[in-house]
Amino acid sequence: MILFISIIFFGLFALGVPVAFVMGLSTAFTFFYLGNAHLYTLIPQRMFAGIASSVMLAIPFFVMAGQVMTISGITRDLVRLANAMVGHFRGGLAHVVVVSTLLLSGLTGSGVADAASISTVLAPAMEKEGYDLDFTSAVISAAAVTGPMVPPSIVLVLYATFMNVSVAGLFLAGYVPGVIVALGIMAFIYFISKRRGYPVRHGWSGFREFFSAFKGAILALMMPVIILAGILLGVCTPAEAAAIAAAYALVVGFFVKRTLKLKDLAEILRRTVVISSTVLFVIATAIAFGWIMSLEQIPQKIASSVVGLGGGNFYLTFLIFNIILFIAGMFLDTIISIILLAPILVVTGAEAGIHPLHLAIVVCMNLAIGLIHPPLGLVLFVVSGVTKVTLERLTIAIIPFICVLIVVCLLVSYVPAISMTIPKYFGFYP
Repeated sequence: MILFISIIFFGLFALGVPVAFVMGLSTAFTFFYLGNAHLYTLIPQRMFAGIASSVMLAIPFFVMAGQVMTISGITRDLVRLANAMVGHFRGGLAHVVVVSTLLLSGLTGSGVADAASISTVLAPAMEKEGYDLDFTSAVISAAAVTGPMVPPSIVLVLYATFMNVSVAGLFLAGYVPGVIVALGIMAFIYFISKRRGYPVRHGWSGFREFFSAFKGAILALMMPVIILAGILLGVCTPAEAAAIAAAYALVVGFFVKRTLKLKDLAEILRRTVVISSTVLFVIATAIAFGWIMSLEQIPQKIASSVVGLGGGNFYLTFLIFNIILFIAGMFLDTIISIILLAPILVVTGAEAGIHPLHLAIVVCMNLAIGLIHPPLGLVLFVVSGVTKVTLERLTIAIIPFICVLIVVCLLVSYVPAISMTIPKYFGFYP
């Protein structure tokens, strides 16, 4: 069965079939191979049931919040702050992309939403300043990996929900790894910028310019505080927090900054529907595909056979975990990967002395990297659609960034203090 599914999946992908249809057709062909026509009626049921949940409501609301911030100029305030912080480095505008995405991550909770917002605002500016369009697209895509790492991350909320891990502890554990991911990307950008002669935007503007930019961005920076406070205090669910984020952005745009007009709502809703429907359709087909995978117990069989090789050794077990999760991120939706693999990894990790919060961050980081490599790579599809760079060219350009992120992921895996120091300080880790 594994061989049959692999042939169908990779065969369709090689023919250039869109990934959502690849997963849907792979599921249908597998049912045909099993010879049970009744299973066909379950495909749309599984697809609909997979996205008909309150958690999934957070996606369109977070996307809408990102679109409101983009059109109303709130995102530009964050970009101005990022520019005051790192614009004076070599390859300054590329660094601004990373820092802006890191700041925006605390507002949208979604790497896909971050990529959509940042690519709309900064991709034309980078192209105008002479950056290669492939490099521009790769930088925006790689920076989006910080989205699932920094609270209020949708991925962290989902993991905490499914695995009964403290949401607060997981949020606290994600801050430092998210920053290190950003620093790793920026280090590589600096290296490439020196080799290619990318420009320095300006010299250090001074603390006056920094504080002026910070003052202008304070309303945007307050959004994650509101979201986190609501979730951590139990006032609202993640979906409700996403709705609050969208409402907050609308209030700021209409009544505080007054840069948002009623006529802008039509464009905001149009973009929200297009992006959300694309993402949810991929998730729906991924859930159907993950269901047939789980029905045949393929991930469990692979994971169970491989993790046994770790023998309870911390370092070897984590290496095997990273390999499994990296491969899972290539083919399975984040939610499906968490549902199928996390329970097995948690039990095996406990035998190797891996703390659940530490493992959760490594799982989420690996799956976040899955957002930027084929065949599933949702962020690649979003950025490619905005910048008009072909998926093939973007895939080649993103490979060096994926290598950097793998090194950072291994660093976080083997140095527990990176993710566990803050939770330990707040009493989540003995």
